[in-house]
Amino acid sequence: MRLAVAIATLFLGVAVQAQPFTVAITASDDPALAAPAARADTLTVSQVEQMVRRAVHMAGGLGEVIADTARLVVIKPNVVTPQASGSGVVADTRIVRAVALLVHEVAPHARILIAEGAGGWISPAKQDCVDVGGWLVEDGFEAAGHRATAAELRQLGIDVECFDLNFDRVLTLVPPTGGLSMEEYDLAASIIEADAWINVPVAKTHGTKITCCLKNQFGLFPGIVYGWNKTRGTEGHRGIPHAPRVIDETFIDLLSLTEPDFHVVDMIAGAEGGASSGKPKRSNLIVAGRDAISTDLVVAQLMGFNPDDFEYAPLGYQHDIGPGSIDHVTVRGGSVIDLADRFKKASMDYTSEWAEHAGFGMGPRRWTLLGPLDRDHAFGEADLRALSPTPGKDGWTEITRFGDDRIDLDKFYDDPTHCAVYAFTRFTMATSDSVRVWVSSDEDLQVWIDGESVHQFEGRRRHVLGGTREHAYIEAGEHTLVVRAGQRRGRFDFSINICEPIDDPLYAGNRYPGVRYFVTQRGETTTASRQIAAEHIREDGRGEAYFESTLTEFDPVSASRVAADSILLADRPFPATTAMAHVAMAIAGQPSDMIDSATAQFMGVLPVQFGYMESGGWFDRELVPPGRLLSWLGLDYDVRAGLRSRESRKIIHGWLSEGRIPILGYGDAWFAATGIRHRDDAVDLHWVTHEEGADTTYWQELRGNWWGQFSGDNWQNCPVIVVERRGPPPTFESLTDSITHLIVEMGTKPQLQGRGKPWGEDPFPGGLNAWDEWIVQWERHPLTRQWLEEDEQMRRQLTNLSQDWSLGYIVWSRRRISDYCASAAQRLASDRRASYLQEAARSYDVVTKSMQQVLDALPERSSGDWTEEDLLRIEKLPETLTYWKQARTAERDALSSLSQMLGAGGLPTIRLDPLRNLDRGTRLATWRAETSRGVFDLTLQGDQLSLELVFGRQPEGPTSQIAAAFEQQEGYAVALEVVAGPGRYQILEQPDAANDWTTRIRIDDHNSWQSGTELNIWAVPVD
Repeated sequence: MRLAVAIATLFLGVAVQAQPFTVAITASDDPALAAPAARADTLTVSQVEQMVRRAVHMAGGLGEVIADTARLVVIKPNVVTPQASGSGVVADTRIVRAVALLVHEVAPHARILIAEGAGGWISPAKQDCVDVGGWLVEDGFEAAGHRATAAELRQLGIDVECFDLNFDRVLTLVPPTGGLSMEEYDLAASIIEADAWINVPVAKTHGTKITCCLKNQFGLFPGIVYGWNKTRGTEGHRGIPHAPRVIDETFIDLLSLTEPDFHVVDMIAGAEGGASSGKPKRSNLIVAGRDAISTDLVVAQLMGFNPDDFEYAPLGYQHDIGPGSIDHVTVRGGSVIDLADRFKKASMDYTSEWAEHAGFGMGPRRWTLLGPLDRDHAFGEADLRALSPTPGKDGWTEITRFGDDRIDLDKFYDDPTHCAVYAFTRFTMATSDSVRVWVSSDEDLQVWIDGESVHQFEGRRRHVLGGTREHAYIEAGEHTLVVRAGQRRGRFDFSINICEPIDDPLYAGNRYPGVRYFVTQRGETTTASRQIAAEHIREDGRGEAYFESTLTEFDPVSASRVAADSILLADRPFPATTAMAHVAMAIAGQPSDMIDSATAQFMGVLPVQFGYMESGGWFDRELVPPGRLLSWLGLDYDVRAGLRSRESRKIIHGWLSEGRIPILGYGDAWFAATGIRHRDDAVDLHWVTHEEGADTTYWQELRGNWWGQFSGDNWQNCPVIVVERRGPPPTFESLTDSITHLIVEMGTKPQLQGRGKPWGEDPFPGGLNAWDEWIVQWERHPLTRQWLEEDEQMRRQLTNLSQDWSLGYIVWSRRRISDYCASAAQRLASDRRASYLQEAARSYDVVTKSMQQVLDALPERSSGDWTEEDLLRIEKLPETLTYWKQARTAERDALSSLSQMLGAGGLPTIRLDPLRNLDRGTRLATWRAETSRGVFDLTLQGDQLSLELVFGRQPEGPTSQIAAAFEQQEGYAVALEVVAGPGRYQILEQPDAANDWTTRIRIDDHNSWQSGTELNIWAVPVD
């Protein structure tokens, strides 16, 4: 050991004096190394150790942060999942080994912990201490090689061991920042109590753009407190704030508490395209520094990102943490420009806001605003070109900093409606060049650069960061940027950024190099006069702003501004029930006997919508607008949902001020609010409910966002409904006809549209078409034990079918329809409808029993050895095809009866397997890909086969073979044979004379995991 220290001292010389914001880079081909190697070479343990020593030395050395008397030093590598060292997903054990040697040389008596609190695995030694709950039970330290490293170092006399921070003692700490994200954090005691701790992350792309020094702090949260994956929390303890809008605030809070002493970044091989499922990318670099933000900014630059795109740099600077920007970072050891190599972004590996955040840089956050003005206000062209406002004068606000790229005008102006707001800032352009202006909004938006229009939009749209990408050419120098946002109601925000002229989704979205935003002067880093903190809102397909109304135009948000702080209407009791229909009718004063309990409950669940999706084989539900249900009851209505709780509370307040009683969906229950009161920062609602024969009156605080269920799977964020009686109430007969019409409509609808797909068009079979597709797929399977044992994926899919959201839903839903039809027939016993409803009830009962027989034949164990029960079930599998066909026949009989009751047309014919005629068909083409992780459109026209990327990543190793051209004649259709591939494949367009005999096929492998795909395209005769 002493010899090793002597050699290191001779090689490195005396310690380099480094400033806190000094970052050092060592490349494997650095000529100063004893054994330099090419950047693409596989490195030895010795070569990695040399690189670590040199980088740490140039960054100031560990002697600056670790005393020679230190008793405990923690090395915290990234071991998020149990993968091998060198995979690019976890920190390289060779780097950890080198750091441990350096620590021992500085503090020879220190105990060293190689510590991690992973969110992706639970050690087998600790599985009896917690509720595993389906999380992976595997030793990540062992898989990455850290236990072997610790054993080797112990042989050298070093006191070192692996330590799981998930089961450490817990210290509750309050961040000196005041808590930008949370008021307090529970952290692993070993990190806080150690004499020093050294961060050893691996550089990867992520939803946070990159994951490196700052993100690696998330492994300091003990799993016994926060659970596994850390964001979900445990009973009685909330999870970590881990959402795009607040992630940087969490970073700064943690940095202020944990105060890491040194950072050694693994860029030997990182991961691109995703943090856990991306592919390794070799860089053969070691990056070291004392400051986390400085180190991350340099790593980001080496990965091809713009360091100006990371919010934690200016955010930390406001709290005296970090350099503020890359301009104040000193880099030693090599040129970042020469060593940089772009990583593929992780945008395609995420959904919703994480996908947007992963690809979107960081737009201007500091603005001066003018408004709110009348919606028709407009500056003239000359005024726009000359616009140069002084913050705080002539109606313009002081400089305001927004905590997110969505510039939240709602929060700034306290939910304005029917208005326009102007936002002004400036920016510099380092060089003259083409750019992409990434811009989006919820409603009307106009953008001008130096008074020239670059974007105009009118109407409503879903606000997606970078949703529109305008082409522009901007000269070098200073420029003005003016945005005019128009607002009706709902969310009110916009986003904008000046980006590189790159359109490839794997690399696009960086702010153009050298672009700096400022309001009054360049280099502006002082705290803005006003701060608008980021507010996380759940952004998914069910959380978008939703509004429909048949009531006279009335703006409850505006009314709430002038209403009294406390309002209490008459204490008339209303039902609190899972059925929205019951509450709505009571509020509107409709006759209580018009709708019975069975009908109300049926309207609450609406078990009539489903479709077949072959990837995973689950039934999706198409949503029924709540206005349709309310109109059946003879009600006018105003429905608002998908808004933030702040605006929703104002809507409630406004309606109450007009004397109307709003209905709130809270979980699967609905309540009527008869009063509101404001106290300090809290808002209470008054409920008067009638439950189980007793009236209950109480005030309850309305906290945060809430979710309510309209019907079926139609969940919405913060739903609020107001209703009034339209005229004479409908009859029970007319209500029955309305519900029956919906059952028939959904049962005969050939296609449904998937929800929440960022690539748009996503049809799948629905109704009777879904039954046909199920049977087609079932007929293609041998349904034997050998088949399941040879195809593990199919075994998992088959066992998943027994879940509530799959075939279990069919059993449940058809039983509900059968019960409803029987109940309606009984009430309408003297009406002609009764016989049709009774026949439908009997047929749906057959569907229920037949599908239950299918469920009883499905094995339950998805892996491992079969149980005796599973073996008995598998013997019954061949019989299930008969049950499927019985169920389809019964479903058709039920729909036929209900169609006759309504006087509707006949049902569509049964669709048979198009591949049954392959012996009389012609193979047109074959398409293959070694790895497919995207969504593509495959177009076949004549002897030309082309592929267009719709979403995600380009396929790797694609090949195609044209065998024949489609015969341009009637009586033939294209059929698709899936030879290999776990994704979803469908024919979007059949060839005919109208489309010039073109076939279009959708390949959806977006959720596949590094799997190959092979498709055969056939022309087959149509019977």
